[in-house]
Order: sequence, then C-alpha cells, then structure tokens
Amino acid sequence: MTERFIIRELTKKDASTTYLSWFSQAEIKKYIENAPKTIAEIESYITLDQKNSNILLLGIFSQKSHNHIGNIRYSYAYGGFDDVDMGIIIGDERWRGKGVAQEVIVSTAEYLAEYNKTKKIILGVQKRNPSAIKAYEKIGFVTESILLPGDLEKEGLLMVWNLLR
Repeated sequence: MTERFIIRELTKKDASTTYLSWFSQAEIKKYIENAPKTIAEIESYITLDQKNSNILLLGIFSQKSHNHIGNIRYSYAYGGFDDVDMGIIIGDERWRGKGVAQEVIVSTAEYLAEYNKTKKIILGVQKRNPSAIKAYEKIGFVTESILLPGDLEKEGLLMVWNLLR
C-alpha cells in the first residue's frame, strides 16, 4: 500500500470491462501490440501469471474509490531473484501524469529488495515515449543500451535501476 494506492496481486475477479477498455485507448495502443480482445483473454493472462512462481502481477487500485487504475508486473527470468524485468500500465487515463508510476514502482521495489533481495529492476521502453522515460529517470533508472527490434519507429531503450545505491 502507498499513500494513494492499494497494490495487490490480481485475480480473475479483476478481469472487467473497465480493464478491457484500457486497450482500446489510442495512448495504450501506441505501446502495447498484443492487447487482449476479451475478458476471457484477461482472465487467462492473470491465471497464467498466478501459476508462474517467477511472475508477480499486481493491480493498482485507488485507495479512495477502490477503482482498478493500472497494473505492474515483475518477472524473474534470470535464474534467481537478483534481477527482475518490470512492466507497468496506467490504464485509467485520469491518473496519467500524476506520479502513479513513481509511487508504485518505488513502493514495490522496496518490497522486492527487502523480501526477495532483488538488486536490479530492468525495463524496456520505446524511445517515442518520452514521458515514460522521464518518469523512469526521475526514479533512478538509467539507460544501459538501445534496443533495435527491427522497426525503427518502435526503437527502444533498455533501462536499469540498481537498488543497491
């Protein structure tokens, strides 16, 4: 929990029309290619992540309204808990640009560092998303390399936050 948000593991009950509607927004479509098209696809995604002990899929909920406003996902894919890949989506457009990512990432990073001894958070971000890059840099992420997926329009950056500083 943070000052403004409840952060908890997602369940199939969280798959809703509101959650699904996020993926029809132009701002989301720009950055997410394989978006779910049905609530059943969201339920399947949540269920698969719950079954995988290397993944932590968390929902972000407003403390005041209890509305589901976004998700943050951590994936330990390197044979241990030292390094973790992260992805975040703020689906409720009313919350974008209001410091949600910083508050949630810092809070969950503290938890991961304390309980899993996580040392580094890694993420990929498209270069054409300067507001996200700026938010990540404000937290402490630094650019380690440029990702070239083949489509120069979607050229990305690999950013890393060393939690041991």
